[in-house]
Amino acid sequence: MKLMIAEKPSVARAIASVVGADSRGDGYLEGGGWVVTWCRGHLVDLCRPDAYEQWAGAWDLAKLPMLPDPWKWAPAGSDAEERLSLIKELAERPDVTEIVNACDADREGEGIFRRVYEFIQAGKPVKRFWSTSLVDDAVRKDLAGMRPWAEYEGLGLASEGRAKADWLVGMNGTRAYTKVYGSGKALSVGRVQTPVLAMVVDQTRRVEDFVVEPFWRVAVDLGGFEVSSARFDDRGGADALAEKASCARTAVVKRVERKDVKAKAPTLYDLTSLQRDASTRCGLTAEETLKALQSLYEAKLATYPRTDSRYITSDDAAEAAALLPLVSRPGIAGDGVARCFDPERADVSRVVNDAEVSGHGAVLPTTMLDEEAMSRLEGAERSVMTLVCCRLLAAVMEPGVRTHSKIEVEIAGEVFTASGSVVKDASWIAVDDACKDALKGGSTSEDDPSEDRMAIPGDIAEGSELDIVDVSVKEGKTTPPKPFTDATLLSAMEHAGRMVADDELRAAIDDDSSHSGGLGTPATRADTIERIIARGYAERKGRSILATEKGKDLIATVSDSLKTPTLTAKWESQLSEIEHGRGSLDAFLSGIEGYAGRIVREAIDEFDPDLFKEASCGTCPLCGKPVVLSKSGTYFKCVDQRWGKTEDGSFYQAGSCPFTIGKVAGKRLTEKQVASLLSGAKVRVSGLVKKAGGTFSATLVLNRSTGAVDFVKEPGNGNKRKKG
Repeated sequence: MKLMIAEKPSVARAIASVVGADSRGDGYLEGGGWVVTWCRGHLVDLCRPDAYEQWAGAWDLAKLPMLPDPWKWAPAGSDAEERLSLIKELAERPDVTEIVNACDADREGEGIFRRVYEFIQAGKPVKRFWSTSLVDDAVRKDLAGMRPWAEYEGLGLASEGRAKADWLVGMNGTRAYTKVYGSGKALSVGRVQTPVLAMVVDQTRRVEDFVVEPFWRVAVDLGGFEVSSARFDDRGGADALAEKASCARTAVVKRVERKDVKAKAPTLYDLTSLQRDASTRCGLTAEETLKALQSLYEAKLATYPRTDSRYITSDDAAEAAALLPLVSRPGIAGDGVARCFDPERADVSRVVNDAEVSGHGAVLPTTMLDEEAMSRLEGAERSVMTLVCCRLLAAVMEPGVRTHSKIEVEIAGEVFTASGSVVKDASWIAVDDACKDALKGGSTSEDDPSEDRMAIPGDIAEGSELDIVDVSVKEGKTTPPKPFTDATLLSAMEHAGRMVADDELRAAIDDDSSHSGGLGTPATRADTIERIIARGYAERKGRSILATEKGKDLIATVSDSLKTPTLTAKWESQLSEIEHGRGSLDAFLSGIEGYAGRIVREAIDEFDPDLFKEASCGTCPLCGKPVVLSKSGTYFKCVDQRWGKTEDGSFYQAGSCPFTIGKVAGKRLTEKQVASLLSGAKVRVSGLVKKAGGTFSATLVLNRSTGAVDFVKEPGNGNKRKKG
């Protein structure tokens, strides 16, 4: 018997169905000479500092840096011990002679398996199964291609190195900055999270600091298209030119340029590019897209989600070709896409590139997808499936062709210009446009390749004269930089190497042969975005992601070396050497230990007392001092409202002012609502909770004599309520 250990239950079930392991046990499947079980992600992980006696209990700045020796590993998660016990029991069965590592085909997947294998002390030979799809034929192919586990030793050491390095930097940095600044909540820092937050902070400041400047142009209508003058910084200059142009009857064409440009079809989706398009076209967050794609994968309707490849291998070409007539049906891709897709102009070889696929191929639909399956999909899953299908159809099409035109005319001795672009041969562009229509909303990006601009007539020649129809002065304003969205922040994380000056280090962070290029991985980028928001360092406003004051303070605080992707680039350069047998894990970790000590020293030496000050929401009605959000973030209080603790552990009020605003009818008020109440205004609040269940809306006012938040009696039937 062979014991196969997959990373996730869905992978285990797919493999089991192929190898004939159809007898269900308690937490495993058996049959056909196989026992198949799974890990549920990270079953074994590095212990937190509290597991070490010297660092347990209250955080102590004097005990930093924390440098474990030896390192401790332990079961991670509520059911980890139970799963590990089962895996150990299966591995020790006398009839099990070989173990197969079927965890994900990357550095992280290799680490997950190795920690489990070492923890259970199996001591049996291992082979490596590198999975690319859950479709039966793909599983059979990958089973036939299993390789000796020893070939992946370097990959395992690199995984261990990155895990320990992240622990050293994250744990020491978080404790150091938290203790130095006396925050009631941890000031979380890390190799990936901190530079991502720094990007958000920098972009937020650019948006906030931008000063909008007006400008003016003179626009001349030449009958079907419009030419414009250069910009004027003042209205007077534009008016003077407009007056001159109005006196002229014709415009003389001085120069015309026309050029047909081929527009290559887009590549297939990897996870990050799919998340970007799902954000732009469907309004989905990166996390929502990943969850939807994971669900489609487990339903066997899509291939592996956490991929960083945008191509497929030659081995997968035949299956991709078989997908084209399937997904181009109106019941799957939609009527518009089905009409625009031309199988005569499709060639699957356009999406095949063996050199660009290191583990999993690009995201594709599977042959399990049909009209019935598509009809059952709703919400995010249907939107994501539509994107994946349409991208396959667009990616295999011939290049489109656009005609780009530029024209320069002279009016009253002044130069006016115009440019335009029209689609000459739509090809894949028509498929992509139809996909946007199917999703009921298209991209608004100025870089959208399917966007048509003003058409300049093709019969205009140099030296010809064109009649002037109208002259006007148009006011414009300089455009501020745009805040990050999920789509643009994901792109910035993926292409973080652009921020690294050194060529060799940039190549190291961009290399995706064993890890995902850029900051984070396709699987973790969405989680990183959600984490900085959950911790209060950033916030969503519509689709925009903006830094909060807390996030700005944190970036102003931390070591400069933690704020840029260069740290990741240096690590990846060294980890690549370890993976290929040219570097030492011990030497790498020794350097990281020294760096962790440097972070602690910098946190202490560069302390800034002006950071992380409590921001006032207004004035306390009882004593006149500022009202601030509590350090726990759960209520608002007067700065003089404090609590002490007696020796027996009970609490007592230590400050002289008791003023607080906690939850009102089960609802936590926002900072803006509290500020309005403190100013004396009445505030309408929805989502208040009734004792009997359901919610209602009411108007609140602050009683300035008692400090209590009161309900305002309303005429008629009183407060409007809605059933929950």
